[in-house]
Amino acid sequence: MSLDIFAKALAPVLGYEKSKVDQYIHKLLELAIEALLIQGEVKFAGIGLLKRKYHPAEPREKEPGQLYLYPPSQTVELSVDKQFDSGDFVYETAISQFQMSEENALRFSKGFAVSIEKSIAVRGKLDLGVLGTFEKQDEAIIFKASPQLEDLLKKPYDHLEPTKLNQSMVSEEKSEPTEQPELQQPTITESEPQTPQPDVEKPSETTQTQATPPPIETPPSEPVSSKEEDEPDLSWLYEDDSQKNKTLYYIIGGVALVIVLLGGGYLFLASGDSEKKTVAEKVEKSKVDSDTTSKIDQAKEVIEENIPDKPTPKPARSKPSPKKAPTKARVSSKPPEGAPWFVPPSLTKKLDLSKRGYAISVASFPERVKAENLASSYSQKGFAVTVWEVEIKGNMYFRVLIGSFNSRSKALKAKKDAGNALPKDAFIVKVN
Repeated sequence: MSLDIFAKALAPVLGYEKSKVDQYIHKLLELAIEALLIQGEVKFAGIGLLKRKYHPAEPREKEPGQLYLYPPSQTVELSVDKQFDSGDFVYETAISQFQMSEENALRFSKGFAVSIEKSIAVRGKLDLGVLGTFEKQDEAIIFKASPQLEDLLKKPYDHLEPTKLNQSMVSEEKSEPTEQPELQQPTITESEPQTPQPDVEKPSETTQTQATPPPIETPPSEPVSSKEEDEPDLSWLYEDDSQKNKTLYYIIGGVALVIVLLGGGYLFLASGDSEKKTVAEKVEKSKVDSDTTSKIDQAKEVIEENIPDKPTPKPARSKPSPKKAPTKARVSSKPPEGAPWFVPPSLTKKLDLSKRGYAISVASFPERVKAENLASSYSQKGFAVTVWEVEIKGNMYFRVLIGSFNSRSKALKAKKDAGNALPKDAFIVKVN
């Protein structure tokens, strides 16, 4: 079935044009393939979990009496789960990539799941293009990867071929019967002297016994050579660690040398730009210091106004000094010229994880150390940074959050005001 079913079903609910919804669906499926190849799994709320499964190399019988070692492979399996809980790939993509509101993102997620469920119930299957097909078999829903996805899953093992294993075993079985009659020859020569013969023939016995060792030694050499000839070629299992990649290593080394030379020239040429940046930073720092000094002067004036004047013995000489109008500190909403980055005032408020609110997520790591290092770099630039520990699908992740807001609209405005100071893929998250 064409993907038009999603555009027809979701466009009226979201208030978007059908062409726009169709673009979202195609982009969603491409991102799902990317997540499967990198992260290993994709969760569709209301449908289930698509998980990439690795199958190691295993021996199988290709034909009767012929055993082959087949290379590793990968498949995608579906674990059905119709619950709508956290970690939905469609919902998170709608917010982070399509910039939808929470309400529309939830409608988009549920509408996507309901469309798949109804299509499978009516027609028995639903083709999702580059991703694959959901089919109903024996009251159960299964997933079949598309040819494009199967090619991507097989690509790491395309250079490997099945290898025959049992040639050496067959050659050993054939060599065993030939060894027995030849090994029995010394016993036959020992029985010959028992027959009555003249003494002149005794030297022939010695010659005969001397002639027998060569055929005794030949049988073990023949099966050894057959084993060497019929030994299965398993060199592909070790190609990556031996001589196969030597040429590649040489190429990489040459490219790295060229990059180092180009980088050195670039740094030499960019030294002038770095001096300009340091001057701009000093100018920005002087502006900040001037703003701080003005605020301190303003506070002093307010304190002096509230303190009563001491009585003087000669009131005629005391003249009231003209009061200066307190200057109001203005917070600029635009970045100063020449500044390397700009921190909007709305991003300097620390997030309280014990209260509900919104924040801007710039990154997420499974290790706390990486999250704290990134948080430290943003904190040095003047951002209010918080590391939020969350559990997703049984795994712990540490999100780096910036700012604290009461609504999603304010968070989106602050992200837009920050410009290039925040990553393009940063998105809004709701805390508690």
